[in-house]
Amino acid sequence: MALWHFGTLALVVAMGLQYVGIAGSIINFAFGAVVVGGALATALAFGLGGGIPQPAR
Repeated sequence: MALWHFGTLALVVAMGLQYVGIAGSIINFAFGAVVVGGALATALAFGLGGGIPQPAR
């Protein structure tokens, strides 16, 4: 299965748990951590990959 299947399943489960009232703060913290992690990974990728090219030897 593709990655978006797992992401959709996780989102639906989290929404269901939050609707029932089970572990709402934990769900919010987990998704916040995923978003911050993605932003950090993107920033590192652009920062490290966008450096000044070195001349060929």
